[in-house]
Amino acid sequence: MDINYYKIIGVNKDASIKEIKSAYRLHSKKWHPDINHSSNAKSMMQKINEAYHWLLINHKPVIQDKYKKEESDQTESVRNEAQNADSTKEKWQNPYEKYKYDSDSMEQVYYWGARLGALMDGLI
Repeated sequence: MDINYYKIIGVNKDASIKEIKSAYRLHSKKWHPDINHSSNAKSMMQKINEAYHWLLINHKPVIQDKYKKEESDQTESVRNEAQNADSTKEKWQNPYEKYKYDSDSMEQVYYWGARLGALMDGLI
C-alpha cells in the first residue's frame, strides 16, 4: 500500500519544513477529536500525525534544475582549482615533524625533570 504523506498533510513535494509544519498545525486543529466530533476524526488525526512524523524524517525537498546546474558548475570549478594547486605547489611539510619523540628522548625528559624537581626541593 503506497501512502502519499504529502497529500495527507496537503503540501507539495518541494515544500519546505516550515510549510510542512504550518500545514500540520492547520490540519491538526481541523481534525483534532476534541474539536471535530465526526466519527472519522480520530483516524484522520492518526494519519496526519503519521504523515507529519514521516515527512520530518524523510522529506528531501526537490531542488530546481537551475540550482543543481549552478552547484555542479561551482563544484567543477573548485575541483579544477584544487587539481591545479596540487600540481603547481609542493606538498605541505609538517614543521613539527623534527620534534617527534622516541622512547630514548622521553627517558631523558623524565630523568632531567626528576633531577630538576629534586634540585628545587633541596634534595640535591
